Amino acid sequence: MAHQVPFPSLRFLKQKAKHLTKAYADGDPAAERFVAKHWQSAPVPTALTLAGAYRALARSVLCRDWTRLKHYVELLARTQREGVEACSSAELDDFVEMMGLAYPYSHWAHRFVSTAGEAGHAAAIRGLTSANPRVRAGASQYLDHHVTDWDGQTFDALTRAATDEAPRVRAAVLHALSCQRCKTNPLDEPAIDLLIESLGDPSATVRRTAASGLWQFRDRSRVRAAFLDVLGDDNRGVRQHAVACLANWPGDREVVRALVSRLAVEANVRVVRALLSSLRETQNHLRGLERDEIEARFGQPSDVRRGAKGPLVCCFPITRLTDASLPGLDDAFFVRVFFDDLERVTSIAVHEAVAERLPA
Repeated sequence: MAHQVPFPSLRFLKQKAKHLTKAYADGDPAAERFVAKHWQSAPVPTALTLAGAYRALARSVLCRDWTRLKHYVELLARTQREGVEACSSAELDDFVEMMGLAYPYSHWAHRFVSTAGEAGHAAAIRGLTSANPRVRAGASQYLDHHVTDWDGQTFDALTRAATDEAPRVRAAVLHALSCQRCKTNPLDEPAIDLLIESLGDPSATVRRTAASGLWQFRDRSRVRAAFLDVLGDDNRGVRQHAVACLANWPGDREVVRALVSRLAVEANVRVVRALLSSLRETQNHLRGLERDEIEARFGQPSDVRRGAKGPLVCCFPITRLTDASLPGLDDAFFVRVFFDDLERVTSIAVHEAVAERLPA
């Protein structure tokens, strides 16, 4: 059975306010917690009036006051009866403002604006300049879900909103610009530059959103360079996206150097698994290459050994670290490449001291 989204009712809200007033007067703990949570000012009233109950109900759905919430509910009811075609431009702006409210108000706002065609689209663009950050984020999410073909006005408006002071808005804008599931034309190059720039955002949420959006462009050299720079990001999600992207460059000396360096110091289990997966891609990519091809990629080996019956092993100084927590690695190789009798790669291995740091 399909889920039915409840439609806001003024009659229901008035009944709820009366019940809340009575329950609060009777000392009901749930009513007291509800009022204390949504009163948003001190002190919490000892006796709750009906007007106070209306105020708490309005703020429980993120509306600033009861008068505004009553207007929204009446607008929803009238639009359901008469259709969105009867709405003025100002009323469509009210619907966009409603996107900043809690469910189900935000759901019905999205639904009615989406049926308003070009007028609704223009209202959503105007919503990007709302004084309420929740509305600006909601307008960004609307444009992400309902714009199938980038036009100059929409793209420019979202690009300007990408510098918003609120991290939630910047993250919503970046997702709207990068999500290509329902878009008919590819993302413009300036937006890719914006995503790369956002990898340095002070908000971890914004950086993670930018990294997620850039993953689809992982085959581009400038995206590769950007992810190399954020392998040490303090957010686990950003590091995971970076590792997943760099797996697209197996056998690249700079990438292998960066991945192994990170593997030596990474503490998060999920990122360690991603690093090992990327290095396995490198091993699969290198398998079968001849020794001179490997040396062309990684330079001359620092050590070459061949056992009496064992395979040829070349030790490549892919990178060096000086870390007190890694004894013996300050001047040691990190990667060993094993060759068969025809000097073709059979496998690669990370230095044992690095492997010992990996979680079981």
